[in-house]
Parts: sequence; structure tokens; C-alpha cells
Amino acid sequence: MTIPLAVRAEWLYRKMPALTPVAPDFGKRPFPSLTIIIPARNEAANLHRLLPTLQVQQYPGPLEIMVVDDNSEDNTAVVADYYGVCVQRLNGLPTGWLGKPHAVHQGALAAHGEWLLFTDADMEHHPASAVTAVSHALTHNLDGLSIFPRQATLGRLDRTALMVGFAGLFAGQRRHSATLNGQYILLRREVYAQSGGMTAVRHEMLEDLALGVHLRRQGYHVPMLRGEELATVYMYESFTHMWRGFSRLGSGSLKIFWCRCGSHRPVCDRGDDAFAGPFVCRAAAGEPPLAALHLAAHRARLSLLGAAFWQRQNGTVGSVGRGHCAGGRLLGSAHAPAAAGHPLEKPIGEVGDSFGV
Repeated sequence: MTIPLAVRAEWLYRKMPALTPVAPDFGKRPFPSLTIIIPARNEAANLHRLLPTLQVQQYPGPLEIMVVDDNSEDNTAVVADYYGVCVQRLNGLPTGWLGKPHAVHQGALAAHGEWLLFTDADMEHHPASAVTAVSHALTHNLDGLSIFPRQATLGRLDRTALMVGFAGLFAGQRRHSATLNGQYILLRREVYAQSGGMTAVRHEMLEDLALGVHLRRQGYHVPMLRGEELATVYMYESFTHMWRGFSRLGSGSLKIFWCRCGSHRPVCDRGDDAFAGPFVCRAAAGEPPLAALHLAAHRARLSLLGAAFWQRQNGTVGSVGRGHCAGGRLLGSAHAPAAAGHPLEKPIGEVGDSFGV
């Protein structure tokens, strides 16, 4: 059973269209305004890595960068202020909301852009990330898109865990499933507003999957694409952090596993095929197919995120930059060229291994 699932995961992943960085066409056509929204709770350290890569975006239209400080207990807002980006500070959490959906929604309400790009704080972006994503959406008349970036890992343990998790996702996925990846979601502002956006999934722990299903049920076309060349995500900074993260995600995943076996049907799963039958139900029943899937697929080189995708890299992170966002208004067109030695053009360094997905 595990080998066919690994083959299916690999096949479906490779069938996903891949975005590659494009050169910005300054002056060739007007580009819509864009707001990049970063929900951030206790992300001061990660913002030092992320924000410089956003401030060198080669985006040929008005660009706004906004950090939504979600009740942080560290210097998240201070770091965001240092880089001169817009900052929305949240206090408290309304009843019925989970933290990240609320932060994302508040950012969307405060944004000025015609397009909204939601991205996590633990990422780095290629200088052409934004223009590539928006260009693709405009060219193909999409309501938005989501990408699966390169995943940087600490070592064998979290690499294996992530491989298993993502292989499980793709093994049960169909080619036109509504899966979105909350690390990088681009939407037309009007689509977010008309669909209700995060208000429709305010209580969902796996809000990205829930939002994808909600948008599809509303008739919107927001595909998932491969984006290894557009961004890199550093999900876990330590094994303690990894344990907490998997514990949080695991509790949400169990709900999906359970409903796939015929019990509850939460909003993130109603009518969706993102996770499918036998694989998920076997996992929910306590069998160990996940580990077996990884081992079998690794040996056969059939894993979704197997050896063919791994790259052992080393190097440094890019330099610090500054910007401005006067009065929360949109920045002018970002004509700055890519900084030499951009983080994504260098090996990852002490973080350890990575795999392109």
C-alpha cells in the first residue's frame, strides 16, 4: 500500500505547475497595487530575515508591506518599526476566533492593495516573488494562487517528519483539490471581501485548508502551484519549537483524519478531496503507514519529497535593509534591483538541510 501511495504523491506533486522567477516589466503594463501581509506573533527574530527580502521586491506597481503584531510578547512591533513597514498592533482576541485567522483578517481590513499576499514570518522571498505570482494570476485570470515553497530543515528528524506530512497530503490529493498553503496565499482583494475571507474559517486551526475549500465552494479559482524558486520557509528554529509545532498541527490534522473516516465533517473538509480515504483512515486507526511510507519511498526514490529534491546547502543570510511607509499609505513602485548575494541565491547555512517542494 505504501509504495503506490508514494508513487501517487510523487506523480501529483510533479503534475503541479511550477512558478519560476520572471523579470519585472517596468513600464510595459500597469500593475495592480499589492499589500503583503505578515501575521506575526513573537516573530521578532524571523522578521530580521524576512523583511529585507520583501523590501527588495522588484514589483512594478504600488507595494505595501504590513506586519500584524498578534499580541506578541517580544519585540515584533519594534523590529517591524525599525524596517519602516506598516504595523497593525492587535490587543486581545474576539470570542470565536483563533489567533492567526484573526490577525490575517485584520491585516486584510487595513490593507490598501488591490491584491493581498499573505505570507508567514519564517520565510525568505526571492526578489521576483511578488511580481511572478501576480503576473501569473493576471495572465491566467485567476482569483488568486498559493505556492508550496522550498522547506528548510534542521536535520534528519524534522526533514523526515515534514516529508511524511506532505507526502500524506499529496497522496490523498486529487489534481483539482482546493488545498491552499498558508505560508503563501495571493488573493484579489475583492475576492477576499466578497467571499468573507477568514471570517468564514475563523475557528479553524488549519485555516489555510479551510479557506481553500470555502473559496472553491464559492466558485473561485485559486490553484496551488510549486514555488521552490520563489520562497524558502524555515518552519522550526529548534527541536523544541518543532515539537510544539507538530503538536499544534497534529491536533488539527486528527480532526481531518477522523472526519475522513466518516464521523465529523468540519468546514475544512466538507465536500473536499484534499485528504482521501484509505491513507488517512489507516493513519487515524493507529497504523504506522506514515513511517513505512517514508522508508519505502526513500529506498525506492519515490518519495514526494525524497532524495531527488533534497539539497544540502551552506552559507549566510542577506544583509539588513530599511524602508518606509508614511501614514500607512502604499509605497511607490519598488524599482530597487535584487541585492547581490540575496539569501535565496546562497546556500542555507547552519539551518541544515533543505528539500525543494
